[in-house]
Amino acid sequence: MSRFLIIFLGLFLIIPACSDNQPPKGGGGGSSDPPTITTLPTFDNTKRLALIIGNADYKKVPSLDNPVNDANDMKTILTQLGFEVMLGRNLSRRAMLDVAHKFGQRLQNGGVGLFYFSGHGVQAKQRNYLLPVDATIRTEAEIEYESVDAGRVLAQMEQANKAGVNIVILDACRDNPFKDTAMKDLVKGLAKMDSPRGTLIAYATAPNLASYGDSDLRNSIYTKYLLTDSFMLTKVNNSTPESG
Repeated sequence: MSRFLIIFLGLFLIIPACSDNQPPKGGGGGSSDPPTITTLPTFDNTKRLALIIGNADYKKVPSLDNPVNDANDMKTILTQLGFEVMLGRNLSRRAMLDVAHKFGQRLQNGGVGLFYFSGHGVQAKQRNYLLPVDATIRTEAEIEYESVDAGRVLAQMEQANKAGVNIVILDACRDNPFKDTAMKDLVKGLAKMDSPRGTLIAYATAPNLASYGDSDLRNSIYTKYLLTDSFMLTKVNNSTPESG
């Protein structure tokens, strides 16, 4: 299965970003050249652990249509790719912090750790914050106390899995959820995060842009195309015997 996991990870590098000004065209991979898989590590006999969170039913900001479906469907795909999955849906801040802590404790050094979040996310002072469903934020100064710092989750992964591969996927680049409040001038989308050696960070669009959305779809645009290409890979994997 490892060769398919390698290709799956490479898809994060070639799936086009989906900005709110340019809806995606065609299939998930577009016309981009395939990734050079020889430059990526192999994952034979390694522990693969994923934390997936989908937050949709927000109390104080607009609710979202896709994140729970995104989380459920990502769990299915990652399970087929050999991951043990910790799944959280519509989590409070306390629950997000608790499950992130447990995730860090369970990560094995030298393995593969993957964190996926679908929901509202904002940037403040060049840091990215993921909103729990119970977030009550009235001023920009309250963001860090009412949400979860994505950098904090990444730091836990790096600490636990220094010799392995860490992957962070943030499908949280939607419009500013506070645009009808005094915080209407928050920068769109998420800020670029530093990617340490052995770490891949993937966003739904480029830094400081909001991603394109469509409430008529089961999944967000980004996750939809990610799932489509990944499903094709798992079908091949399940129908083709391993050689050697």
